[in-house]
Amino acid sequence: MRSKEEEQDYRYFTEPDLVPTEIAEEWIEQIKAAMPEFRDQKIIRYQKEYDLPEYDARVLTSSKKMADLFEKTADLCKKPKDVSNWIMVEGMRILNEKGIEPDDIITQPDKLSKLVLMVEQGKINRTVAKEVFKKVFLENADPEDYVKEHNLGLISDEYMLRSLAETVLNENPRSVSDYKKGKTKALGFLVGQTMKAAKGKADPVLVNKIIKEFLDRQH
Repeated sequence: MRSKEEEQDYRYFTEPDLVPTEIAEEWIEQIKAAMPEFRDQKIIRYQKEYDLPEYDARVLTSSKKMADLFEKTADLCKKPKDVSNWIMVEGMRILNEKGIEPDDIITQPDKLSKLVLMVEQGKINRTVAKEVFKKVFLENADPEDYVKEHNLGLISDEYMLRSLAETVLNENPRSVSDYKKGKTKALGFLVGQTMKAAKGKADPVLVNKIIKEFLDRQH
């Protein structure tokens, strides 16, 4: 009934038929190098290497599939914060809506990287990008092909946008009058109406510039 505490209590003795073994330091280092990165290490690295908040790093590393998608995409497009935002906001929303587990993500890094760069380069606006992201995320669609096929590219034809803006201004004299009285919110409304007329495909920066030019000219 006594408790066993020390080695001698268990009556251990050396196995006489086993020779002493020396393990090479190089082999130990090879084993260490082949070991996968632990999640805690990855969280710290994401904060330092990609300048992400701890919360984002924890969410992204909650699944190996999601962490791999983030890292490979960020390495391709060199936009880690944008990639994190797309996965954290739109990606997590879609996963929750569809009841999909992160490990079932089929999106390939090259497709997501293309989408991030298309937004960055002004080829599509964020409203359109959300629609395209859903296709990329759920079906691994090629964003460039999808945008071309559905004619979703950004309208940057200044003549066309000026024509639309002029029509919007003529149809909304009250908002024009409000702007002239110093109500700057009217500008946002008029820009929004022009974007609506362009079915959300206009370059918002260019639309804002055109509307403001028209309004300032009428002062």
